[in-house]
Amino acid sequence: MKYSKNDVFFVSSSCKLVKGAKRSIIIDYSRGDVQIIPNEYYDLVQDINRKKITEIIAHIDEDSKNSFFSFIEYMLVHEFGFLTEEIEKFPEVSTAYDDDHVILKDAILEVDETVFNEEDFSSLIFQINELHCNDLQIRISSKTNFSFIDKVLSIIDQANMLYVELYLKNEGEITNDQWHYLLKTYAPLSHVHVYNAKTEKAVDYYIERETYFPIEIGKVSHHTLDFEKGCCGTISFDHLNFSDMGTHHFHQKHNGCLFKKLTIDTTGNIKNCPKMTKTYGNFKEKRIEDVIQEKSYQSLWNVKKDDIAICRDCEFRYNCSDCRAFTQQTDDEYSKPLRCGYNPYTNVWEDWSINPLKLLVTEH
Repeated sequence: MKYSKNDVFFVSSSCKLVKGAKRSIIIDYSRGDVQIIPNEYYDLVQDINRKKITEIIAHIDEDSKNSFFSFIEYMLVHEFGFLTEEIEKFPEVSTAYDDDHVILKDAILEVDETVFNEEDFSSLIFQINELHCNDLQIRISSKTNFSFIDKVLSIIDQANMLYVELYLKNEGEITNDQWHYLLKTYAPLSHVHVYNAKTEKAVDYYIERETYFPIEIGKVSHHTLDFEKGCCGTISFDHLNFSDMGTHHFHQKHNGCLFKKLTIDTTGNIKNCPKMTKTYGNFKEKRIEDVIQEKSYQSLWNVKKDDIAICRDCEFRYNCSDCRAFTQQTDDEYSKPLRCGYNPYTNVWEDWSINPLKLLVTEH
């Protein structure tokens, strides 16, 4: 490996290293890439980051130098790290996460056409919009109906939402043309999840214009999972986020699922999560802004992955959104998520749903 006497090794600003019980990972958030490394190399990077190569080598015995240079070469080839003689030109990235100005990050609204009241729903959207909430998830538990979905989205469209998701059952029939109409008409609508589907598939929808490249306007994903089971709490490798460093920093400071989150069920009850039984009143009787600032409502907002049993030893802990609704020990707010099948002590992913002990907890 070629290097000058003044070369300093430093980890790329787009990369994060996380140590687990048995192994560590390198995450390149600019590429959405994750690589597994031994814990010994994690410790090595902590010791050598932002130091001169010559100074590092002076403290390494001869038998270890080949391994050291092989690892540095690995870091350089994958662009996880670089060499420079001007380290001052590459300051470390701040891990600060400034969200004090955000009152409400995201909201989940459960909707049922059989008890839907247009005036109440308009009032609800107005309250949420006043809190500058930009992300909205709509869960429709009644039979899928194009006209009803159109009505719900038309009300939401009067607010300033940036991102809207739809969750619904595979009951009723909506054509491709109708999905295209909804995704084109309502710009915030970005992703639709259809549960209880016969097969797994995802369909991307585009606007096509002559002489222009097609513009993607949204996606409809079909899932074979049951609507009630698939919407909440399940953690698998496919659910992990390796593309957003901001989320990594966020999970180091707050709970990835509950922080500044709101749920309104079909009768108007205010909850922190749709799967939690505790309610904090009804939006028709209490202002949402007042409720979400109560200490009791915020009690789980800052339960971080580093605080949670087993999770604190997991190398994927900052890529996981967590779940406090379903935990292995139901009376312990620091218990591992029930619906996570990963064991950081064996590094094996298993299907949580076939574990008889976890099924017993679910039944109770």
